[in-house]
Amino acid sequence: MRLPAKYVLAVCLLIRLVLVALVHPWDPEVWSARILANDAIGYDGLAHTLVTIHRFAQATDALPDGRRTPLYPLYIAAVSEVVGSSHWVVLFSQALIDTASCGVLYLAIRRLVDERVASLAAALYSLDPFMILYSSTLLSDTLFVFCLSLFLYSLVRATDAKSHWWWSAAGAALGLATLDRPASLYVPVIVALYVLWHYRSRRLDIVIRVLCFVGMFFVVIFPWLARNYVTFGTFSFSSSGGYSLLILDALPLEMDRTHQDAAVTTKALNEEVDFLLVSEGLSPDSANDFVVASAQQQVALAHIRRHPAIWAKVFIVGIVHGFLNVGTSTFGDLLGLEPYHLDFREGQSAWNLVATFITQKGLPEIVFGLIVAVYLVITYALTLIGIATVLRGDRRAIWILIVLIAVYFVIVAGPAEIARLKMPTVLFYLAFTALGAAVLRPTGRPAGRNDSAVGVSR
Repeated sequence: MRLPAKYVLAVCLLIRLVLVALVHPWDPEVWSARILANDAIGYDGLAHTLVTIHRFAQATDALPDGRRTPLYPLYIAAVSEVVGSSHWVVLFSQALIDTASCGVLYLAIRRLVDERVASLAAALYSLDPFMILYSSTLLSDTLFVFCLSLFLYSLVRATDAKSHWWWSAAGAALGLATLDRPASLYVPVIVALYVLWHYRSRRLDIVIRVLCFVGMFFVVIFPWLARNYVTFGTFSFSSSGGYSLLILDALPLEMDRTHQDAAVTTKALNEEVDFLLVSEGLSPDSANDFVVASAQQQVALAHIRRHPAIWAKVFIVGIVHGFLNVGTSTFGDLLGLEPYHLDFREGQSAWNLVATFITQKGLPEIVFGLIVAVYLVITYALTLIGIATVLRGDRRAIWILIVLIAVYFVIVAGPAEIARLKMPTVLFYLAFTALGAAVLRPTGRPAGRNDSAVGVSR
């Protein structure tokens, strides 16, 4: 059965608009209590400062920000300039952006396989609980995934067409994604290695494709590199690397080793960073973000070097937990349900985590969690079937590249166990999920022109 794309996109948009309406972001109390939480506070502060004094800082009297990248705060600021104080319009606009991502994914998979598999991938995207959830938050993830969907589509076109312009388009789209979140900064290395391998018999093609892709990527991100050089004296893209290494890697490592909770462990790590800065004659309160990031990186790496076995265990377990995270507390916070927050990093066994989930969560959370868990199990199983299928096809190279990019984002997310960090991976693996579903539900019609590319039986 083929799902018409226009209906899939309509459902995708409707689901997201309904969630935004249920949240009531236009209510000032809801906005301040539920929307402006954690990272959203920083993005809102940056956007406000951009609008009021045209500086990239968390507040009008704060130092310039070197950790955040500019695209999402600029987007919030642009919407604010148009609609004034109605910042909640950003959430409605993100419903449109996420629906556009669904449409671009459909176009990419239709070109790689056929319309049936593309419609399945789009339907899965439209129903994915985390895509739905985070499109209703003031976070950069929805815009990031949209830019990555443009990158995926351009990449598919680039490997399919003789024109080199699609390689430039892929580089530009990836550059925009990186301006939104620096997590994609090293994806060009994977793409360049793919080009070197796939076109190894055509040296001129290698040079042209790499130059077009990497060159356009660098053109897009260069203004931000220049800004950081002028502002901080370093030709670096973001200071988030040190912070991420400390919070996403060293923090769960130390929590596992010392059996302390996140608040106590975070305080101890930050004190180490402050001590290191003071020992170097610097003030923790006045040091710029890149100087602080360097100290954070030194502290984090010191812990990892001292306890490599614990870090490796925490890293692997954290990735597994991240993909098993059903996100009930985040949904509950957004809808004002006062959920129970279960921290996977506190070293409980799998059985204890399940027992705590069942005994401490309310009935709505348990029911919702079970629904999401079933969805995740089905999609992961179908994804594995889809990956096995494409390895038998004629276009293995492009599929292998997509797998490598998905794995890259899994590694970048690391052991943080935060559901939103897996969203880029979801975009790339849903193609394989749809292929797995197509393998299990053959249509019986004659093979299409792209069937041999994936080995889908009919």
